[in-house]
Amino acid sequence: MSETVAAGHKAEQAKAYTTGVLLARGGNEWATVCFFYSAYRAVRCAFNRDPRLDSDAAARAVDSNLSAGSRHVNFHNGHPNRGPGVNDVVRYLYPKIWTQYELLHAKSVEVRYGTGLIGVTVDQTRELADAVIAELDGRGLL
Repeated sequence: MSETVAAGHKAEQAKAYTTGVLLARGGNEWATVCFFYSAYRAVRCAFNRDPRLDSDAAARAVDSNLSAGSRHVNFHNGHPNRGPGVNDVVRYLYPKIWTQYELLHAKSVEVRYGTGLIGVTVDQTRELADAVIAELDGRGLL
């Protein structure tokens, strides 16, 4: 476990969330991107504090695709040549919030690279981030 790294992710999580709130007040859909990165930093913090990633054996007890090194992944989606990505690690470790996390990621991609936010409101993307953060905080990982 790297508490220094976890604390850094926690600090960036709070900054991204605050920026999202400020953008949302103005109705700016880019708040969604901030809410996603707040959730992303929250899960990265959790990876660094989750004892199931302290050893390969403990990680593989959760899923055979995980290892202690899974806490350090820095790409969103996994690939057979490089192993699971952050989204996959969230699915394996925190299945309760995986759907919200994936949807928030997809909505962030829509805003950044696609047609803009479709099918949900900025407030709903904040609720998705809130669900992810609350679950991880409730587990004592934030």
